[in-house]
Amino acid sequence: MKYIEDRPLRVAGEPYPLHLWRLLRWVSELRLVPAATETARNPLRRPLIFGPAARLTRPGKILTFAAVILLLLSFRRGESFAMQTSALISGTIVWAALVGWWYRPRVEARRLGSSWAVAKQPYRAQVQLSHRGTRPLRNLVVREMHVRGFRLPSESLRPHLDQLPQGGQISVPIEVTPQSRGNHRLDGVVVDSYFPFFLTRSSQKISLPQPLSVLPPAVRFDLASLRLMSDQAAKSVRFGTDKGRRERALDYAFSRNFQSGDPPARLDRRASARRGEPMSKVFHGALKLNPQGLVLVVDMSLASLPEWQPRPNDPAEIDRRLALAVEVERRARGEGLKLDGCWWNGVWQPVANTDDFYRQVAGAEARHQRNLPTQLDHDDWIHVLVTGRWDQQVDSWVERHRASGFMVLVLLLPEAPEYAGELPIIAGYTELPR
Repeated sequence: MKYIEDRPLRVAGEPYPLHLWRLLRWVSELRLVPAATETARNPLRRPLIFGPAARLTRPGKILTFAAVILLLLSFRRGESFAMQTSALISGTIVWAALVGWWYRPRVEARRLGSSWAVAKQPYRAQVQLSHRGTRPLRNLVVREMHVRGFRLPSESLRPHLDQLPQGGQISVPIEVTPQSRGNHRLDGVVVDSYFPFFLTRSSQKISLPQPLSVLPPAVRFDLASLRLMSDQAAKSVRFGTDKGRRERALDYAFSRNFQSGDPPARLDRRASARRGEPMSKVFHGALKLNPQGLVLVVDMSLASLPEWQPRPNDPAEIDRRLALAVEVERRARGEGLKLDGCWWNGVWQPVANTDDFYRQVAGAEARHQRNLPTQLDHDDWIHVLVTGRWDQQVDSWVERHRASGFMVLVLLLPEAPEYAGELPIIAGYTELPR
């Protein structure tokens, strides 16, 4: 409860003093410095990082500090050697700053890269530089601008260019590491020149805004083929029974002992005469499924998320569920299945392309209550339900739609150890380990 978006929600029916107590706790834990403008934990470091001292490199700052110390010590000893050394160091740094300003970068840039990334993994792109100045450039480094939620590589690990002639063009790799899932935006790039002696830094900021969808951290899931799972589920007794009766698409499976409540029409006379006891026929759906597409139904509810809390403290469970949805989409794309749309716990969103799907995954949020679609439209497509817990509500929803002829595959990723092992052992139901 450190940010503005963590403000407690008012829950109907709860005592009002309890809500005031939560508000008081939220205010007491709120950050004094907004994270949107915070650049360093220690305010004393900010001028050294983003002030005039930013024009000095680390060796330049060390030499400047040494020159100041020598200048202060020279007054006490009354000798001129220290003052001359300090003046020589200071003059060298000033001369390097003037030469660096004279050869400062004047380039045009264009970014070439994908519009999505994965959290905790480096995002790499290419930046094309075109030199428009009148003097050649030397000792160049290209980096991204500082953005909240991203980590830049250290200065020593950034690609270094020896020179860029007048009118020349070059493609430079650039790297940044996002820290969390979400829809972010990259502001632009910075071209730094360390000419002549790597003592000073002359920079040019170039605005290159680009939206970036950051996916959850990648998790490897052992998934079978979606077409294979749908074929196995189509042979189940529970699939397509209502639709099979309407279309007379039921096949004989086997015979069993006659039970109370079985209709007389299902009586197997030959088996009864052979075994000397009444036997009933058992049928299964004989509907042929040739799916052309995929529909994702993602349950974004968390049982551990209180009603008064706007977002979970640890988004790891939601991120793992979204990572499973991304893996299902990639598996479907590899099998030639088109993703038609996604149901995000009460919100239906059509999917135009892969980038649009990644944008939806990056912006998906956790919910307090489960909300499944009451009606499915594509009876000849594969519907994949991704959930974190199995209960009577989900069981009745799946059985109702599967009996109506909708192919529903269930993928259970338990959000807690107590929800493991609850999935029925039937074709089309898959439980993945935590």
